[in-house]
Amino acid sequence: MTFEQVRQHIATKMVAWSGLTSDRVTYENKTFTPPATGVWARVTIQNADSIIACLADVPHTRDLGAIVIQLFDRQGAGTAAINTAADSLRTWLQYYKVSNLELLQGSKQTIGVDSNGFYQINVRFEYRAG
Repeated sequence: MTFEQVRQHIATKMVAWSGLTSDRVTYENKTFTPPATGVWARVTIQNADSIIACLADVPHTRDLGAIVIQLFDRQGAGTAAINTAADSLRTWLQYYKVSNLELLQGSKQTIGVDSNGFYQINVRFEYRAG
């Protein structure tokens, strides 16, 4: 499986997620204007080292990495909406399998307030492909 195929599978799955409308979800290296209110998300695929999965007639490589979805809400908006989005996202992506891509457990990391006035939570899913 190529890195581009991993990206396409994740993008397709995110479009079908009912936790946020697709105009509130962006991807790495895309121009995006955050909405004036409410939660929004940025999806990043972090590739890691690859491993040799088997050495039969032809070696087989398995790619590892993480899908990180950064969730943002305005500072002072409370945490109910962003936590609800994080819970929904974990349910939606955790243990998802398609083709040779498998997402593992979802974990939440509270980042806090950034310099732009957004409160941030990351939801991270380890993956393996190939």
